[in-house]
Amino acid sequence: MDLDPRTPLGWTFIMIGATLSLFGMTTNADAHLYAPCLGINANLVWGFVLLLIGMFLVPFGHRGQRRREKP
Repeated sequence: MDLDPRTPLGWTFIMIGATLSLFGMTTNADAHLYAPCLGINANLVWGFVLLLIGMFLVPFGHRGQRRREKP
């Protein structure tokens, strides 16, 4: 079984991005927490970025896996 590395990396990015986004959404009311970041909720922003990267990698990993399985 040859596993395309984009698939597990994509799922890892999705898991970390979801966790980070959830943390950013739940701590949005803590304004003093984000004062050093110029008031930008960095956890929420980077969580969504990681989610997008993961959602980009997983389909391409599955496509590469199907191509590899063809005779």
